[in-house]
Amino acid sequence: MPSGARWIVYGKLSPDNPALAQMGQFIFMDKKIEGFWLTKWMKITSPEKLMQSGMKVQQMFASGNWQTDIAEKIHLKDAYAKLPEALSKMNTGKVMLVP
Repeated sequence: MPSGARWIVYGKLSPDNPALAQMGQFIFMDKKIEGFWLTKWMKITSPEKLMQSGMKVQQMFASGNWQTDIAEKIHLKDAYAKLPEALSKMNTGKVMLVP
């Protein structure tokens, strides 16, 4: 991270804490770590901006610029039986419910 950088943490998909070995950099190089909570952001953001952001996210996934790891796809009719086990191994990716 260069001087004056911001590290914004969104979500906690890993049980491991980040390694912060050089704490002096946060003081002397004005670096910051912040959290981002989508629910809070959505409450304070205009409907127009929410729609623009949603469309941009869809474009990024559709174009292949963004991807997500999917651990398992479960048909909705099987969700009650299969979802608990799938969620227990979610550290390998997301669980997707499909029609």
